Amino acid sequence: MPRSLQSYAIDKSCEQLTEVEIGISGRCNAGCVDCERWTIVNQSELYVNKNNPALNKIIDRATAKQLFQKIKRLKNVLFIGTTGDPLSHPELDLICQDIIDMYPKVRIQMHTNGSLGKENVWKNLAGMKNVHIEFAIDGLEDTNHIYRRNVKWDSVMRNAKLFIETGGNAEWKFVAFPHNRHQIPRARKMSKELGFQNFNLVSRHSPTVWMDNLILRQSKNKLPTQTYDGSTKNYVDYKKILEDNFEKFVQSNGMIEPECASNFRYETDPKKIRQKNTPTKIFVEADGTVWPCCFIAVLDFYANDVIGSHWQDKKKFFTDKYGENFNNLFHNQLENILKTELFPPYITKGFTDLKNAQADDIMPACIINCGKCKFYDPIGSETDHSSEFFMHRN
Repeated sequence: MPRSLQSYAIDKSCEQLTEVEIGISGRCNAGCVDCERWTIVNQSELYVNKNNPALNKIIDRATAKQLFQKIKRLKNVLFIGTTGDPLSHPELDLICQDIIDMYPKVRIQMHTNGSLGKENVWKNLAGMKNVHIEFAIDGLEDTNHIYRRNVKWDSVMRNAKLFIETGGNAEWKFVAFPHNRHQIPRARKMSKELGFQNFNLVSRHSPTVWMDNLILRQSKNKLPTQTYDGSTKNYVDYKKILEDNFEKFVQSNGMIEPECASNFRYETDPKKIRQKNTPTKIFVEADGTVWPCCFIAVLDFYANDVIGSHWQDKKKFFTDKYGENFNNLFHNQLENILKTELFPPYITKGFTDLKNAQADDIMPACIINCGKCKFYDPIGSETDHSSEFFMHRN
């Protein structure tokens, strides 16, 4: 079991926050295979993820407004979808306007597959100069649907053109897969012709041959509608595995630059780290739960048994100490949630001295997503993260 976490005498109030990432909606029309909406069984079969508490939930306008009213130094808002698409929320434009009314200089960004949303919502968003929308379009008409299953090309093009032509700030994000890489030059040219401000080429989230093949196979199937009757959570004795992999990470000159505490930065000398480590950023999921980041938000239904088992013990520590729903806005106030040990600087306390930290102090998700180390990555140059220490890749 995890040992008791240590407290720091550092302010963890709403006054320190400047950024909010929010999954405003858990609804989505797409069937991206590696999305948290799904459970993969036997490495080939897809089912609806019954362990995902945010599935098809939304944060209502009143709750969103109450949340943002408490963050007086708000500079950036990012609407993302670990489970859903922001444009599936029926009041997205009204929520954005509420935020702008409170903070006229705020920058609002959002990620979308581009196929959802009513015409009046797109027009309203286009009229808000604070709003910047990133369209996730992974290919052209004959390939975008391979990964973005069930996303209609005509709907994407209609909404993108409407948003851009009415003055909206739009970017095209192109995730490069083996099946669409040959179209990158054409897509880049098309983005300029349509009026996108930028064309962002990014590597795929799950860069394995196994996942690439699964995406191709599933592209021919309908979206899952059933949940899996059996158990998808296997508890394993993770302690030795965790310690061994953490030691490998440390010996490989590993470092962690967490997104959840933006004042936590390495200086010119990598060994000299700023001691100021205040929580400046939070992630809010569609079910109302508040987390240091979106990567920790999905640990409850993480596929990797080692990571999942470690979190189950960590979660028990938090719930035993603070009670069920301790980090849910529908059950607790934000200022009280931030004071728990789930948030920086407690969760990041071992980052400043990894060589003397205990493996149990460091969540594997932090190494996978915010860790960096100086070694040759056998997977290629698509990522400099340290996933291979805690994830088995085919």
